Amino acid sequence: MSACTISAIDRRPALPAALALALALLAAPEAGAAGPAAGPADLQRIVERADKALDKAEGAVRGRDPGHVSLLLKRVDDELAGLQEASRLEALAAAIDAARDAARAGDLQASAGSIQRCRGLYPPLSDYVVLRQAEESSRSALRAAQSGDAQGCLEAIDRFDASVLPRVLLKRIQEGRQGVARARTAMVRSDMKGGAEEVAGIRRALDGLRYAGALSRAVFGLGLGSELLQQGALVAARDQVQRALRDLRVAGELGSGRDGSAALEQARSAAEEVWRRITRPQEGDAARLLDARQAIDAIRRRQR
Repeated sequence: MSACTISAIDRRPALPAALALALALLAAPEAGAAGPAAGPADLQRIVERADKALDKAEGAVRGRDPGHVSLLLKRVDDELAGLQEASRLEALAAAIDAARDAARAGDLQASAGSIQRCRGLYPPLSDYVVLRQAEESSRSALRAAQSGDAQGCLEAIDRFDASVLPRVLLKRIQEGRQGVARARTAMVRSDMKGGAEEVAGIRRALDGLRYAGALSRAVFGLGLGSELLQQGALVAARDQVQRALRDLRVAGELGSGRDGSAALEQARSAAEEVWRRITRPQEGDAARLLDARQAIDAIRRRQR
């Protein structure tokens, strides 16, 4: 079973004041945020419960009691349904589309309203997004809309969308729920072999969700680690890169055989080389971390 994701708060040592303030804002949804109140820890607990129920279903499907398997799968689906609702990914994707469409139509006031909604919706997803990019791009989009810069607003919206990839995250949840439906149908037919194949598909979907989160956190950590290294904050830089490496190991395990797995391992090795000497950095180490970040972000964005 994969290691649990790391909360956003755990990734913040002594940061530059401006960045610390920006990230602190993520702790409280902005006014106007709709939907059930949830935070990163709430979403993580749902994922953990789904994982535990799936563990039991994976064991039970090797037995001879399809009814018991179906009951366990129902629990998995209940948790995934709860995750789909609490994450508000559908609302976030719709708000991004609305902001983009309004900006293209020249209605920057409407676009600003949708961007504000995005800013209220994404903070609970902090374990699955590139935090700094999400905060900076959403603020840039809002400023551009308020100043009448339609092109700048559109570009910032695209950066925000890329920092979150809400449709990718939502697709992983939906794939899991669809797999549950197919597996339960197999149980009605007492088709344990077919059910086992579908249960494996549910596991791939849940692992895909974790994979997306691990890549996003690694991109965040390497970017911040590079900046801290440039500033001479060596201990803080080491902490950020170490956390990024931890996430990259998780991503490597979950992404074995996926497109880009070789490039991911190469980027991880490059970042680890810098980390090992980070208290005695060499010239160009900050740039090397950024190169690794860019390579991993390219892999992250290729998810479909």
